[in-house]
Amino acid sequence: MTDQGWGSKEVADAWKARAEERRRSMAAVTERMLDEAGVTAGMRVLDLGTGAAEVALFAAGRVGPGGAVVAVDSSKAMVEAARQAVKEAGAGNVTVLPPMDAARLDLEAASFDAVVGRQVLMFVDVPKALAEVRRVLRPGARLGATVWGALAANPYHRIVIEAVRGRGGWGEPVPDVVRAFAYDDESFWRRALVDAGFADVGVQTMQVERAFASAEQALEAIRTSPIHGAPIARLPEGERGAAWQEIEAGCRAFGGVFPSQYRVLSGASGPGVG
Repeated sequence: MTDQGWGSKEVADAWKARAEERRRSMAAVTERMLDEAGVTAGMRVLDLGTGAAEVALFAAGRVGPGGAVVAVDSSKAMVEAARQAVKEAGAGNVTVLPPMDAARLDLEAASFDAVVGRQVLMFVDVPKALAEVRRVLRPGARLGATVWGALAANPYHRIVIEAVRGRGGWGEPVPDVVRAFAYDDESFWRRALVDAGFADVGVQTMQVERAFASAEQALEAIRTSPIHGAPIARLPEGERGAAWQEIEAGCRAFGGVFPSQYRVLSGASGPGVG
């Protein structure tokens, strides 16, 4: 991620604004990810692609005062948001580092007891990022991560993508919200983890709900999300109104409550890594 797309200040501000809704909808998925990474008291944990530090703060509660969480993100805007969130939470065991690419971690080898990454691997160079994760993990330590599942099982995003695709598509470069579903197959992630040298690999599918108080609130969330607005903005001006009408109809069809599918990825670093 960079300071465009997911990494822009516009997205960072929108990300912070939806923090509570995201916390509720992803609570079970986040806890499963932390469980798979084996995050417990006293550990040193790396939070990859921290965003506004939501996962870092979850992890900080688990590791306690005797542990430490190091949070990284490639976006300067997200790093600033994360530092502000950590300050507001008074989390003395969380350190947010300067912007850092997941595929080029400026961190010591074998220096972490666990690595977690919620909704970040879809936006990076997967083989390089997984190789870096394995390098910084201590032998036998674990990775826990989440990515979106199949597009068909994620209508909150699908209704936007289909509304644009049906009107001619988006051209190049591919918008982030579209690119994120390029690897929505369980077997891709399993192969990627194995190819990176992880053992005890797991890919679990979880179904949760993304619930808004109303269809209108769901539509407003999409309208104010730069990540969703980007592909619509690429349509001819005369097509955008019709696209928004289709998206509104989709929100009403689901009543503002959308089934959401995630993959929870896990694996253990082998001996001698680093």
